[in-house]
Amino acid sequence: MEESPLKLIQGLNTQFSAILSPIDTHSLPRETQKVILPIRQHIIDARLDVRDYELAETRAEQIRLRGVAVERLTGLQERLLAASSHGLFGPADVAQISAQIQQIISLLI
Repeated sequence: MEESPLKLIQGLNTQFSAILSPIDTHSLPRETQKVILPIRQHIIDARLDVRDYELAETRAEQIRLRGVAVERLTGLQERLLAASSHGLFGPADVAQISAQIQQIISLLI
């Protein structure tokens, strides 16, 4: 049975937390801080967007919320790539997380 987009985004949230929580943001250079802080907020917002999508009562509302969620997930993926250039995520993490983001996007039908 295929997992729901909400379950997948919750797993992604856990994965981001595991990678980012040991990092002392305040000890990082200012440029790196500017990259990492929006990631934390973006994953929370993306999770809420996917939840709202799944709880939508009408198809029209679901379509509107899909656009919001896809935009947020795409932004999260872009921030992930930017963070990897600062050494916060390794190539394997980037590949795995990007694949998970794309899987979530494909499930938002």
